Amino acid sequence: MELGRQPVALAVGLAVASVLSLSLSMTVLSLVRRRRHEFALLKALGMERGQIRAGAVVLVMVVVGNLLTSLPATLAARTRAALILKSE
Repeated sequence: MELGRQPVALAVGLAVASVLSLSLSMTVLSLVRRRRHEFALLKALGMERGQIRAGAVVLVMVVVGNLLTSLPATLAARTRAALILKSE
């Protein structure tokens, strides 16, 4: 049984996934470091650790959502509507 290019494709896929995961974790780490003053202010105002963590999770979700939609948005912005409508 010949595997062909499947092991190479799997290795490339895992490498890409690991680079994306590492870059995302570095982004989150830098985001938390930049917002340290704001988190300290929220804690001084009486928020508990769980409440601050929930606000941080929401912030991370917004950033991840924007990153995931940036490629489709770029592709949609580059679409030339006149050419597509003319071909129909």
